[in-house]
Amino acid sequence: VLPNAITLPIFSPAKADLMALLQRKPDFAKPICVYAGGLQAWQNIPLMQDVVAQAGNAYQYKIFVPKPAEYTALWGARVMPAQCEIATKTPAEVLQEYERCHFGFVLRDAITVNRVACPTKLIEYLQYGIVPVLKTDEIGDFKAFGMRYITYERFVQGQICEADYRAM
Repeated sequence: VLPNAITLPIFSPAKADLMALLQRKPDFAKPICVYAGGLQAWQNIPLMQDVVAQAGNAYQYKIFVPKPAEYTALWGARVMPAQCEIATKTPAEVLQEYERCHFGFVLRDAITVNRVACPTKLIEYLQYGIVPVLKTDEIGDFKAFGMRYITYERFVQGQICEADYRAM
């Protein structure tokens, strides 16, 4: 312990029963993937949009951003999947949506700042039984502590079955 150091936890109280939460998730026949965050460069929004366009209708998408029109303007000529909700939600509404979601985008680059990062979004996803879809697993020490995840390449392939998801 460092002298004069304080611990400031950023984790919110854990869900009472993660296993019960996982059992209440909707049918996996059409998995739900979420993104809740900003449109900053480090969020890799163009890559996320490429991934969504490539994976297409294999998933449902819930994209919660402060400025939906800006997200949509970045979409360009890509084909938008049929079930893609783009909206703004309050923090409480986002947490309610998390209870239904199976996967969540955290497409950070493998750079020094991300190797020591502790993204609130990633913590929330894990607390709600959402499997992160990653560009790199070099985010903080989550991998070292056993975080289960899938790469965006595997997500695009769409070869994820419910048994794989439940095992994550």
